[in-house]
Amino acid sequence: MKRPSSFSILVLYHKGESYLKACLSSLVSTAQPSDEILVVVNNSDKTVHNLTLYPDRVTYLHIYEGLGHARAVNEGVKSAAHDHVIISDHDLVFQHGWIEALWELYSSDSSIGAVSCKVLNTSNQRVLDYGIAYSNFNLGHPFMDLPSNHPLVQKDRMAQMICTGGFLIKKKDLVQVGGFEESFGTLYTDLDMCLKLKRAGLKVAAAAGALAYHFGGDFSLINRSYKEGHLKADVKGAFMRNNVDVLEPDMHDYYQMSAVYFKRAFGDFGKYFFCNMMNVVDPTWYEKIAQSNGAEKYDRIHRPSGYRDAANIGLFEILGYDLMSLGVPIAYFVDRYISITNNTFWWNERRGGKNDIVIDRNANILPVKAIISQGNG
Repeated sequence: MKRPSSFSILVLYHKGESYLKACLSSLVSTAQPSDEILVVVNNSDKTVHNLTLYPDRVTYLHIYEGLGHARAVNEGVKSAAHDHVIISDHDLVFQHGWIEALWELYSSDSSIGAVSCKVLNTSNQRVLDYGIAYSNFNLGHPFMDLPSNHPLVQKDRMAQMICTGGFLIKKKDLVQVGGFEESFGTLYTDLDMCLKLKRAGLKVAAAAGALAYHFGGDFSLINRSYKEGHLKADVKGAFMRNNVDVLEPDMHDYYQMSAVYFKRAFGDFGKYFFCNMMNVVDPTWYEKIAQSNGAEKYDRIHRPSGYRDAANIGLFEILGYDLMSLGVPIAYFVDRYISITNNTFWWNERRGGKNDIVIDRNANILPVKAIISQGNG
């Protein structure tokens, strides 16, 4: 399908002008002149509204209160000039060709209701968001932390949910499903929209060739009042209540993809001592997933690392000398696989660990020697 003559790109902005400058610079250099760039400035602090960036190219919608993500999107959509809108946070930086890649995927199937970018971590160019899945208790980000050029993240992907990191949708479809859920504020709003579309018979997908860097996307960097645990728990409860009819467990599918790739690239799984350091309510579910894909178990321990989704954990501090000295392969179960890499003492001393593997809650299954050889040890 031919590209529309124009898109409306909505940039949601509460504060953080340096990020906004980087975002707008990328948009001005990658969007067509006919594409609208509309910044939804929402803050009660009037000084935040003193913006003069690209005055001949960017339009500013000023709302003198903090709206939260959902309401800011809905207000922006009301003012959008074109039929297709692309939703962006102000701390995203887009790479050349991203709009074309989004449109190519979006227009490839009339049942697709929305598509988003492959969102990368600014600190290491690894995947942050590339579709979101569900595992009964947890919403996971399949293949998060893999390098952006990893074989598992090179193809466009249909997903149950996607984030609003460059979220392309027809304005009519967004309005017909009721817009973004404003009562959620800034939490779970993108996932809720995806499930609204699913309920309406529309799919969502992530485009492999649409790349964007996200400054605020890494879990380990989040320290914001609106994402405090008690608030997130409250909104998650409402999100689950609203979507119980359409939300389906699908995380196991991604583990199967990861296992197939592992066997093709590194050979069959062996037998391991399971060291489970996950901070989840159902840690044994992940062990059963590993076993269902061919990993055998000698025995297991569960010692939660204590901090959910940490980018770094200390293996010696959690597991101790005796497990480091274990003479059989270990399977490390962690929230994020990259969290085990910066443990030089452990890897130098773990002489029985040449066949160790790591499994995380984002469907990554990797041999430890492969990730250590990347220079992360």
